[in-house]
This record gives sequence, structure tokens and C-alpha cells, in this order.
Amino acid sequence: MRFIFKNIIALFFIFSFTPVYAFNGLGSGDDLVAEAEDVPSAVEIVKTVLEVQGFSIEIVVNHQAAAASVGLELRPTQVIFARPSKRVERSLLFRSSTMGLDMPVKILVYEDIEGTIRLTFNSVGYLFDRHDPYVSDRTLRSLQRSLTSIGEVEGGVVNIESNQSFEDTVNTLLSELASRGFRVPLILDYNESKLDSHHPHNWRLPTLIVFGNPNVGTPLMQEKQTIAIDLPQKFLIWKNRSGGVSISYNDPAFFAERHGVVGQDARIRAIVNALAAIAAIGAGI
Repeated sequence: MRFIFKNIIALFFIFSFTPVYAFNGLGSGDDLVAEAEDVPSAVEIVKTVLEVQGFSIEIVVNHQAAAASVGLELRPTQVIFARPSKRVERSLLFRSSTMGLDMPVKILVYEDIEGTIRLTFNSVGYLFDRHDPYVSDRTLRSLQRSLTSIGEVEGGVVNIESNQSFEDTVNTLLSELASRGFRVPLILDYNESKLDSHHPHNWRLPTLIVFGNPNVGTPLMQEKQTIAIDLPQKFLIWKNRSGGVSISYNDPAFFAERHGVVGQDARIRAIVNALAAIAAIGAGI
């Protein structure tokens, strides 16, 4: 218990560089990178701080490089995906499987239009409000599932029940993403290590698929750079305690509103429709 508590404190420390949080749940850690000469050096500073606090760096997504690869321009923009200890990770996921959509922890480092290096992260309050990890009214959740035949949106998270097995759902999604030309920089199986003995035997930790297309995401980041913290897009496949399989993903319209993206309505609608279609195929609907 002492080990878990220590790492949870570290997790909250990373999300608390500043006590001031914006209405959209974004925190700022600009002071940490104030002396950095550029985004790459700022990223190295943040990675060092995270690693000292016990996080492991899973991947760094360079949105500027991805945009350049398809002939588009974007100011320096990178997102660090950092994992807390596996015990902390499992503890959070056990309380709310959809928390996996916002894990690993994401820290956005970017250069704004004035050339200032900025650091942005999701506040803990935003994550907990979004995934409601302490609600355990199974009757209410069952009623909600009965009332929604295709999917439901709650806190910007779209949930769809799959008609396929866990493995078939994952494989179908990967196949469909590949056929549509999406890049998949990260597949993360949270179930890679053995569960604690007190967890239900028919339950498993989720699998996260991170995917994107710079032709789709770059125009959104050109309009509002902070939306980079919510890109690339993700599918989370998870199994509930009753054995059912679900697909969850982030609602692009929710993030567009969160970051104040304007003038991109047609693009947002197209992304919403594409994600819904891919998820439906993955779910065997």
C-alpha cells in the first residue's frame, strides 16, 4: 500500500505544476520549460522530471514531423505519453476501464505563434469528472446500456458494445484502420502483466489503439494548437465484469468545443462519421 500511495502522490504532482486550471481542464506548466531553447529541449526536460517521479516514457508523438510528412506545416508540437507504475495504472483502470482513454498521461509541449515554449496537461479533476471512477451503481449503468442500442456519449467518451470477442474486436479494428490508411504508432495492452488475485477472474485490463492521419488532424492543430494533446485519436477495447466487450473513443466534437476550434465544422462531422463507422465495424454491428 505504501508503494501505491507514493506513486499516486507522484501522479498528482505531475498534474499540479500550477494550481490554476482552465475551464476546459487544461493545466499549464510553462515555468518548467521557460528556459528551454526549443521544443525538443523542453521535451527532454519534461521527460527527465517524469522519469524521476517514476513514470516511464512510452512514446513521444511529433505532430510537426507528421504534418511535414504529408506536405503540411505546423509549429513545433510534441506530445509525451508517460505511464505511471503498473500498480497505479491497474488500480485506476480497475475503478474505471474508460480511464484508459486518457492513459498513458499526456503532456503537450509546443511553440506558440509568438515563439514561446508552452507546456499543457490534463488536470486530474478533468480526468475524474470525465470517467467518474468511483460510481459503482451497476443497476443504473445497466439501464443506460438498455436504452442505447448503438452507443452513448458521456463526458466526451463514446461507448459502443461489441458483438465480437475481445480479440476479434481488436483485430477487426486494426484491420479496418490499416485499410483506411491510418497510422498506428502505439498499441498498448494494459493486461500485459498479471492481475492482482483479488480482481474478478473474468475481467481483464483494456487494450488501447492509438491511431491518426496527419491529413485529418493537422488542420485542426493549425486552427487551435492545444488540441494536439487529444491527438492522435484512440480506440479503447475493454471487457466489463459481466464479460461483455465495449469499444470507447473520444468524441471529436467534444474536443473541438473543449479547445475552441472554429471554422472546421465539416471536417469535425466527417471525423465523427468515420470513427462511428470504424467502431461499428469493429463491434460487428
